[in-house]
Amino acid sequence: MDNRQRLLDYIDAHQEELTSILTELVKCDTQNFSQTGREENGQVRLAELCRERGLTPVLYCPDDVPGLTEHPGYLAGRGTDKRPNLSAVLSAEKPERRVTLAAHMDTVPIGDEEQWTVPPLGGIVKDGRLYGRGSGDDKSGLAVGLFLLGAIRKLGIRLKDELVLTAYVDEEYGGGNGSLATCLKYPSDLYLNLDGTGMKLSSWGVGGCVYIIDVYTEDAVEDGRYALDGVMALVDELKKFGERRSAELQANSVYAGTHEADTALRFMEISVGNNGNDLGHGMINFVFYTLDTEANILAELKEVREKAIARTAGKGLRFGDFTPGSRFFLPYVPDAVSDDAVRIGNYVEQFTGEKAVHSGMCLSDLAIFGPFGGSTAFNFGIDRPFSSEGGAHQPDEYVSVDDLVAEAKILGMYLMDREA
Repeated sequence: MDNRQRLLDYIDAHQEELTSILTELVKCDTQNFSQTGREENGQVRLAELCRERGLTPVLYCPDDVPGLTEHPGYLAGRGTDKRPNLSAVLSAEKPERRVTLAAHMDTVPIGDEEQWTVPPLGGIVKDGRLYGRGSGDDKSGLAVGLFLLGAIRKLGIRLKDELVLTAYVDEEYGGGNGSLATCLKYPSDLYLNLDGTGMKLSSWGVGGCVYIIDVYTEDAVEDGRYALDGVMALVDELKKFGERRSAELQANSVYAGTHEADTALRFMEISVGNNGNDLGHGMINFVFYTLDTEANILAELKEVREKAIARTAGKGLRFGDFTPGSRFFLPYVPDAVSDDAVRIGNYVEQFTGEKAVHSGMCLSDLAIFGPFGGSTAFNFGIDRPFSSEGGAHQPDEYVSVDDLVAEAKILGMYLMDREA
């Protein structure tokens, strides 16, 4: 029996091990609160799981990696001097290249637990689904990566590639220092970021940013309607800004007709007052996608602010500046789909019966691995869309166990293409 079939048989016979890894990771509270995060809880457990499979994990805080804090891609104020990455290496006897399999350990906050019908950190499997915060986004990638490295090692399969499994921190809320540290500490020929949706292969990444802007009344007020005038003026002008972003993406062959182009601007939070207090204060938090430069975008946002001010002249309002709530992501636009992405696409078709989709990605750390890794990078994963029931960031987040197993087979056969 050849090694490819041995690995496929191993995956079929050890599905419970695969789901168990994911359950163990989901049980760990690794919520990201932007300036702080609880990733260490998951990294400690992942380190134990690595050792159980004969792998030697290395934990390191991104800020401790030489050159990180001086790097132009470094984002200050994220607390990444206390939020450790984890990497484990499966060596090759005569490695021809290094391939990093990466996925992020952090999750968005659990949110309102009353909206969940299962324990958010339970990792419960029922009806063919594995539930929990981060089950798809993005601990499924970590589970599959560790499972495959353990299987390849246990079966004694030798590869031409040295494999690095990295669980990086601070992906949510536009961090990026964790993935940047991975690039500097383990420079690789290929970065396969296992942070994707619906088994699509994303070789391109849009730019963009999260921004926040505040509105204040000049005088004390007892009614939120005055600050609301300023907020609504900004909303109207930002909608026009969003229409321009959508048209920009629709004009690009990669993004034409995609969800990213249709939702090129999303309002994340709009508020006036705070439960009867601060009624003279309004706030807008929004995210947008773009292929334009940061300088041009900032010029447009300046015009948005000026038009809102003009529309509310004489109403006693003061407008704050647009303040970034994430890094400004630069577009990542390689010349073509890599051969590695094409090969994974072929296995997607083999194991799912569906034609592989090659697409773009929005505001993921592909924008770090691509420009700053200096080599080939793309995303692939099984997370479910944000807008789906049980999708990423939603209550009752889940992944299909069948999809989890299929991802293991797809990536396993892809790695076996480089058998020594």
